[in-house]
Amino acid sequence: MKNTILITIIIAIMAIGSTFAQDGFRLTGKLQGLNDGSKVTLSLYLHKQQKPMFEAIVENGTFIFTGKLEGPRLFLLGVDGTSGKRETILIENTAMSVSGKYNVDEKGFARISDIVVKGSKLHDYFYEHGIKTKEALNQKFSAHRNNNKAVMDSLIKYKRGSTERNAYEQTDAFKKYNADEAAYFKNSNEMTHKVVTDNSKTFWGPLFMTYFYVYFTEDQQPIFNAMSDQAKNSFYGKQVSLELFPSQLIGKAAPEFSTPDRNGRKYSLKDCLGKYTIIDFWASWCSPCRKEIPNVKNLYANYHEKGLNILSISLDKKDEDWTKALDEEKMPWFNLIDKDGISGKYSITLIPYMLIVDQKGKVVGEKLRGESLAKKLKELFGE
Repeated sequence: MKNTILITIIIAIMAIGSTFAQDGFRLTGKLQGLNDGSKVTLSLYLHKQQKPMFEAIVENGTFIFTGKLEGPRLFLLGVDGTSGKRETILIENTAMSVSGKYNVDEKGFARISDIVVKGSKLHDYFYEHGIKTKEALNQKFSAHRNNNKAVMDSLIKYKRGSTERNAYEQTDAFKKYNADEAAYFKNSNEMTHKVVTDNSKTFWGPLFMTYFYVYFTEDQQPIFNAMSDQAKNSFYGKQVSLELFPSQLIGKAAPEFSTPDRNGRKYSLKDCLGKYTIIDFWASWCSPCRKEIPNVKNLYANYHEKGLNILSISLDKKDEDWTKALDEEKMPWFNLIDKDGISGKYSITLIPYMLIVDQKGKVVGEKLRGESLAKKLKELFGE
């Protein structure tokens, strides 16, 4: 009789566990070094910063997240009230666990490390094809920078476009550095492209696009277009589609904003308007953006006296990267950095991205570069 009761209890417990796995997730975690009372958060991993979706308090060294997801989702695990590196976890509706270490350095930078996630085959797949690929690329990039440290130190001495810089760029050392960097980015593109295209029939394809690419460019549009309908219609497929093919702004009033220049002075869109104004979204690390600058300088020289203004808005995360690029490029127009969520207001996730507004701030042209930008200005100025 006792055995029958025990078996009945065990079966009931198994049934409850099975039902929970189908209805939601339970993530149990322990991070060595994290104090009781700390708040741990889970935020969706998307290109636009997300507020925490789930929160848990550490008690007796353990935190527990519970909830229900509409499908597998990639999350960032972090600690509330700290700044630093967060870890990615692919969560599905099942019982999972996470363990690792947590520490804060002397500068107040928090770090979660040595993460081990158990209980999810989907996270295992993400780890093998996503995290390990990115880690391998980061190691290769660090090795490239270490091998070329002397060249990089020399480049810091010379401003871009200076006689000294131009002379240095003719040396064998610089040419080797340039070739090594081109080889790294070629290899990086090939590795990430393979992971994305190998998974183009399911949600994994657009999820890996979101994970590998910080911002999308037009180069990724054919990759997405070749994916299956199942991939395109998935949660991540819809997110990627919104970023790759943003809604039209032509004929609408450009969203207002208030954001600073390098000296901290804030400007609004109205402060920068001319007869026509080019709004240029760019970043210091965006090679196509910087290659476009000489063309924009020529257009500015031709049309500024006729009423053309230019407003460049940087999407750089670090002010020092932005100001260094400004010193190198010497762009003689309004230069601001996005501290007001401007890219979100304009739905900008693909750069370089340029649009033109009239003197009232109405958008009269968008997605313009090179010849298309020059042609549109000729039309607007009646040439």
